[in-house]
Amino acid sequence: VGSLDVVDATLPDRIFRNGVASTCAVPKVFPGMLGGAGPHYYDTYTYSNASANTQCVTVTYISSTINQVHVTAYNGSFNPASQATNYLADGGSSSNGALVTFSFNVASGATLVLVAFEPTAGVASPQYTLTVNGLVCPGPTTSFNITVLPSDQGNPAPNQTLSNRSAKPTVNLTKTRET
Repeated sequence: VGSLDVVDATLPDRIFRNGVASTCAVPKVFPGMLGGAGPHYYDTYTYSNASANTQCVTVTYISSTINQVHVTAYNGSFNPASQATNYLADGGSSSNGALVTFSFNVASGATLVLVAFEPTAGVASPQYTLTVNGLVCPGPTTSFNITVLPSDQGNPAPNQTLSNRSAKPTVNLTKTRET
């Protein structure tokens, strides 16, 4: 969930909304610039494709009000002064309360930058929601030890368990979260 207003960075111009959403099956060429004066408030979100394969990424966005939001995707980095550079995809249309979805391919190990912007110059968008699906995102790794003691060892300490069998070596487990 984000918002676009006077505290955000601004674009001097914005891309043209041509009504065609990008898809993984049919990549879209850069639609060109509108050619109008800004400022257009924007936010950026950076992700990485941590998988060993190219991933089809789906982005869904919606504005919670009649004020609009439009989302574009870039490969590696985003340059507000040269929005055609590294362009990957966009939703084709702005959301003003309706859900907009688009998709595109992200190469293994690549950095993805999503840019959410208000297409009407100088107008705030108080709340929007952006959802990204299709990336394997590395989560925090948690390691812990479990020690199993024979039953004749007495009362177990925290993180220890009693067993009827002979002592076994300590087991080290690592839990990794993937989303």
